[in-house]
Amino acid sequence: MAKRQDKDPGEAALNERIKTLERELAALKRDCGKETAQAPLPAASFLSETFRNSPMVMLLIDPETGALVDANRAAEAFYGYSHEQLTSMKITQINTLTPEQVKKEMARAIARNENIFHFRHRLASGEDRAVIVTSGPVFHEERRLLFSIVHDTTPGKRAENKIRQSEERFKGLFESSPLPFWEFDMSSVVAYAQQMRESAGADSVASVLTDNPDATLEMLRRVKVAAVNLA
Repeated sequence: MAKRQDKDPGEAALNERIKTLERELAALKRDCGKETAQAPLPAASFLSETFRNSPMVMLLIDPETGALVDANRAAEAFYGYSHEQLTSMKITQINTLTPEQVKKEMARAIARNENIFHFRHRLASGEDRAVIVTSGPVFHEERRLLFSIVHDTTPGKRAENKIRQSEERFKGLFESSPLPFWEFDMSSVVAYAQQMRESAGADSVASVLTDNPDATLEMLRRVKVAAVNLA
């Protein structure tokens, strides 16, 4: 992904408005002397709470250094480290690949050449777990980071139950969110992109799309809306 140059004025105004709302909410809490759980939260606060409390293991990683910038409660429970410990670590202390291999995989995720990875992650107990990591670039506080969701693929009924429970909790979060959420079925897009890449003998889908804008439109046409929430 090309490095962002100038800050969008509209985005700057929105960020400033969110900060203002957060200050107003903090002042309201002080004035009332209690938590205002019924008050609607600003979008940034809601997303922060969603990240923190999601049942899925989530990480924010600095792709330049490999530092774990943030981790949610599910990550703490899964890896067996406290939040303070995780945010003082690097992803190379968890991923069993060599630092050079991890850096290469992060570069692929940043460039969007790949967003699903099969790794082995080491827990605080020393146990290795097979995981599938869905990862992609995001901007957070003017920094380009990698947002990763980690799925434990350890065989056995226990792992299957955990996955099912996570899916049920995520469904509840999806349906009750005050923000509009869309779920897309990308299976047809992925199959089409893979076919294009193999036919062209290219290293990545992005290189094929650069010279074939019609293919981009075809990929968009293949995106299916799987579900939307009430918002």
